[in-house]
Amino acid sequence: MMVDKIKKSGFTLIELLVVISIIALLVSILMPALNKARGQARAIVCASGMKQISVAFNTYSIDNDDQIPTARLVMSDDEGSEPWIWSLLPYIGENKNDLEGSFEEPAELWFCPSDKDPYPLGLSPHGQKYTSYAMNGYHKVASSGSGWSGSSPELKFGPAGGYKISQIRFGSECMLMMETSYYGQVYDMYNKKLKKYNPDYQGHHRYTSGFYHNNGMNIMFVDGHVERVKGIDAEKVEAPDTLKSQNYMYWEELSLPDSEENRLLWGPGY
Repeated sequence: MMVDKIKKSGFTLIELLVVISIIALLVSILMPALNKARGQARAIVCASGMKQISVAFNTYSIDNDDQIPTARLVMSDDEGSEPWIWSLLPYIGENKNDLEGSFEEPAELWFCPSDKDPYPLGLSPHGQKYTSYAMNGYHKVASSGSGWSGSSPELKFGPAGGYKISQIRFGSECMLMMETSYYGQVYDMYNKKLKKYNPDYQGHHRYTSGFYHNNGMNIMFVDGHVERVKGIDAEKVEAPDTLKSQNYMYWEELSLPDSEENRLLWGPGY
């Protein structure tokens, strides 16, 4: 009798298979929702980090006669000046003079958790020069041999192109920083005013926009607020050779509106 009772209390193979199938079905239904929730959480963390960076920008400007840090290529010093990310180090609690210490360890604040390729062009970590973000600006001073030293001795495009906060009329609509891990600065190279000076294509927003958050990106504006902006449909373009191997940061069919579509977004100079 005891043996019969034990046999009756067990599960048959068919019952186990049914239970396993139900569990698998539930997991398949829940996984997209869980992935979406994780993505939203990463976007919130990213926006929170950008908000902290905006405080650093504001404090820097207070200490530097209202000046916005100038956008520069982060992968090497440009014209002898330090990259903007270096300028902000003291305002996030880092010591930029301590080359052997914390300076060599990138601050988590510089990276979006959804950025799978935070070190551009296949480069390995190299301290505080690398970041998931880019400043909106293009600044260049004419020099001998530049070919345009006549009527325009200085090029200033975008808020980080050499402007002060007080010079930005619509700070709540003007982008100061966007998401990308490729170049460190961004601009609209196809704008007629800028294009004639042949800026480096790698800083163009079609090649640098990082739509990490469900085809959208977090954008910081000059007034300090952060909001998520959806990428707009754009014609598919051929990726430059240097971008073809960068699987996680190049979107062929998405873009930000250009400076003719939304001049306020790009700011002064355009």
